[in-house]
Amino acid sequence: MQYKSKKLINKIVIYLILLILAVIILFPFFWMVSTALKPNTDIIKRPPLFLPTKATLVHFKQVFVNVPYFKSLYNSIFISGITTLITIFFSTMVGYAIARYKVVGLNILFILILSGLMIPPFTIAIPLYIVATKLHMVDTLWGVIIPFSISNFGIFLMLQYSLGIPEDLISAARIDGASEFSIFI
Repeated sequence: MQYKSKKLINKIVIYLILLILAVIILFPFFWMVSTALKPNTDIIKRPPLFLPTKATLVHFKQVFVNVPYFKSLYNSIFISGITTLITIFFSTMVGYAIARYKVVGLNILFILILSGLMIPPFTIAIPLYIVATKLHMVDTLWGVIIPFSISNFGIFLMLQYSLGIPEDLISAARIDGASEFSIFI
């Protein structure tokens, strides 16, 4: 009997902890939805109200009327999609080339790629802006896409993946008459 009561207490404690964590995690979402539905007077009221006195959709209307929402959504999808495709293409090619072709200075190139991973991205923000300005790419989609299209992490990841491909498999493809590009793909 004591074992069952101990097990029950453990379950209650675990569920209580999970409930507290769920409330902590979900509260910001609740607050966001609640604030979006409040009129302006309720938003600035002190002490803050948890629920709106009168729910309104005026803020949602303002998003679609005053902000080019769908254009921004299109730009986000376009930028992320094109950047992802370019990153995958170049990272895969560079990683495969470094892994499969014995080039002088390969170790130095590998060290440079790893060193690039240690540099925080915000340290190159100003030089990147200066280059984008000189190339007249400020305020263009390509000014956002091109700088983020080459990724040290992507190259490192694809290099490690390519090193895992057995050399015998590549030799067999060459014997079968596959071109280097076919082997790469």
